[in-house]
Amino acid sequence: MNRVKDKVCIVTGGANGMGREDVLLLAEQGAKVVLTDINEEAGQALADEIGEQALFIRHDVAS
Repeated sequence: MNRVKDKVCIVTGGANGMGREDVLLLAEQGAKVVLTDINEEAGQALADEIGEQALFIRHDVAS
């Protein structure tokens, strides 16, 4: 059973490290992923790599 298929998941800090791995796993399992990060270059590159299932939004959770 796949609990995230066709769901929208939001991952903050999704451009690098564990957040990046979460984004990749969620997309692989069929979720649509909104990833946010302060690092615009890395975040957009990851969203481009995933394709239509991902949307990147630049966001600084500290401010």
